[in-house]
Amino acid sequence: MAAAAAAAWLGKAPPSERPPRAVVLVTIDTLRADHLGCYGYPRPTSPFLDGLARGGVLFENAYSSISHTTPAHATLFTGLYPAQHRVLRNGEGFAGSLIGDARLPYRTMAELLARAGYETAAFTGVGFLRPVARGFTTVSAAGDWRQYEQADAVASDAVRFVATKRPADRFFLWVHLFDPHAPDRAPEDLLRRLRHPSEEEEAAFGQAMRVARGIPEAFHRSPADLAPRRSRGTTPRSPSPTASWGASSRPWSSAGSTSGRSGS
Repeated sequence: MAAAAAAAWLGKAPPSERPPRAVVLVTIDTLRADHLGCYGYPRPTSPFLDGLARGGVLFENAYSSISHTTPAHATLFTGLYPAQHRVLRNGEGFAGSLIGDARLPYRTMAELLARAGYETAAFTGVGFLRPVARGFTTVSAAGDWRQYEQADAVASDAVRFVATKRPADRFFLWVHLFDPHAPDRAPEDLLRRLRHPSEEEEAAFGQAMRVARGIPEAFHRSPADLAPRRSRGTTPRSPSPTASWGASSRPWSSAGSTSGRSGS
């Protein structure tokens, strides 16, 4: 549990072990492990993440506490089950956890790190995560699942935040990217790199993936459903305008609470 681990590390780290200058958490919505090269997917969908996995630690068994994005992050930040932290739907915030009949006070990972002297900042592509950003001093969260802020804009804001830090500064940065979630808005040039030249070859690839994963025949409408999808008629978005970070200077308005259909 992330928050529990942070509490243990902050409270029990040996005096000789210096705490890290930066703690960076990047979460990506609806990103399937079985479509990443580091987990065995044969297409080159994730070269950066594959390199990160080769040079770091790769967890082969990781499970979300719930399918909705906001409650899953609430668990990530507290170490509590959804029934305990009481965040059960997208757009909901912390209202106090419940263990049996007694209210249990708790702190989020951001609150623990802020208490230890870290500056905290969160940049997300959807506004419905704002209610669980408790403990973050800087919060930039705009858009909803239909018109989210795309990854290049969110990452640019995060990079600008990091660029303001001095070597002695300590910070906790959370970046949440929403792009794999529907509606499909993948850049057309990237889609062309992944498509097979014919529908028949895509269908054959999908069939091979279904067999390799042991997915029942009736689970998908056709084997091609497992292959990268061709355009559904959606228009690829143009790059988002660059904007300065920070709650006071962000030009985008925060969206209301919205429930996405997939978990994080």
